[in-house]
Amino acid sequence: FREGKAQGIDASEDAEGGLVLDFGGGRTLEADRGFFDLDLRLKWLDDMGIDAQLVTIAPSHCLFGKDPSFTAEYLGVVNDHIAGLEKAHPGKFFPAAMVPLQDVPKSVAEADRAVNQLGARAVFMVSNVNGVYLDDARFDPLYEAVQGLGVPLFIHPAFPAALDAMGDYHLSNICGFPFDQTLNLGRMVLSGVFERFPRLQAFYTHGGGTAPFLRGRWDHAYGAREDTSATIPKPPSAYLPQIWLGSMVFYPPTLEFVIRSVGVDHVCLGSDYPYDMADPDPAGTVRKVGSLSDPEVNAVLGDNAKVLFELHS
Repeated sequence: FREGKAQGIDASEDAEGGLVLDFGGGRTLEADRGFFDLDLRLKWLDDMGIDAQLVTIAPSHCLFGKDPSFTAEYLGVVNDHIAGLEKAHPGKFFPAAMVPLQDVPKSVAEADRAVNQLGARAVFMVSNVNGVYLDDARFDPLYEAVQGLGVPLFIHPAFPAALDAMGDYHLSNICGFPFDQTLNLGRMVLSGVFERFPRLQAFYTHGGGTAPFLRGRWDHAYGAREDTSATIPKPPSAYLPQIWLGSMVFYPPTLEFVIRSVGVDHVCLGSDYPYDMADPDPAGTVRKVGSLSDPEVNAVLGDNAKVLFELHS
């Protein structure tokens, strides 16, 4: 952070060699060595039996509340670094593009640079940007650009609504993140984002939150209420071919429901490494879904991601 302190950002080292990042406004993040120690990450991948990883930034590091020019410069450096990982370890790491979402024109420019010059396989977004959800029309130029670039969105929850009710028990993560992912996905579908951008594809982490369980409720509301059906000409479930979900829901029966809800060809392996909320055995969770055939297991473990993110060197 060459200019971090001027933006109200500070970093210090903890007793275990990790980082404590202070973003100002009472927001801090403890980043253990797994965030930045490449040897630890490579060992974890080997221990988990995972061949390759699509790399994104942590949502809290995106700095969408800071000066847009600073954030654009910072995320450009991040994108350069992650692209360098692919060059140093071909076939092991693949880059996603981080863009300064508080400034859509800058986001469009950085997405174009990251995809066309650095080989980014996706454009990273969070479920809301400073409280603005992704169905807002301000993001339409970015969606137009992304569908033209031919890469998917990679959407992760962050800073969920109603935090005042989730201050205890880590509820902001265990409830807030899935709820915010659900709210964002629902808004994007029902507002017509996927109707207006029919070549846009989106990958939602965390199994899409509770969206698979609400699929029938959304379709019922579409038939029962004019305010639900006013913006899209088809039921919400008709847009599922444009949507992929991550496998990280921890519980094999839940994962089985997610897979059957959207199709086994629309679920990709997720891990959340190196957070403490990561699945300790992400591939093992997939293999414990007993109803899956060997080809279906392979699809979730890697074949789907290879197609969606074009994971080839």
